This record gives sequence, structure tokens and C-alpha cells, in this order.
Amino acid sequence: MKRLVLGLFGIAAIASVAFAGTETYSGKEIKQVAPPPCPEWYADQEFNVGLWGTYVFTANDWPQDRYLDADHAWGGGIDLKYFFHRYFGVGIEGWAVDARRAFVR
Repeated sequence: MKRLVLGLFGIAAIASVAFAGTETYSGKEIKQVAPPPCPEWYADQEFNVGLWGTYVFTANDWPQDRYLDADHAWGGGIDLKYFFHRYFGVGIEGWAVDARRAFVR
């Protein structure tokens, strides 16, 4: 009985040493970094110009189309914006297509 009690005390002593010390680490040092700032899409007193191309097609038989005199048309547009404050501004945009008749009746 004495051997059993001494054996259990010995195992408890070794186990308590195994858990002594500082907290366990994952092996990786973690550095707290600040989150990146929100993106700022526009600045104060900013002027933007946008140019683009476009393609227009008809949704029905093209000879009876109400808006285009052709089967399809190519065109483009421009966009002008002025921001007098970061999120407040005014703008204008327009577009045009070359919808001339490309066939002979």
C-alpha cells in the first residue's frame, strides 16, 4: 500500500512540474495591427472626367425599330463631375450613337 501511495505522489509531483511556468504559446508571435483606413474615393474640390464606348442593338426586327434605323449602332459618351466636398458634387453626362441606316431599301 505504501508503494502505491508513494507512486501516486510521485506521478502527481512530476505532472505538477509539467504544468508549471508561463502560459503556453502557439509558437507564433502575434502583433496587433491597426485595421486599414476606409478607402476615400473622392477628394475635396476634385474634378473627374470619364469617357466610354457603347454598343446598341435592337430588341426586334430592325427595319421596324422605333429608335434606330439600323440593326445595331456604335457610340460613346462623356461624364463630367465636380466634387466641391468629399461626398457632395454635381455632374453631367451624355452619350450618342451612330444609328444611321446602313442598308438600301
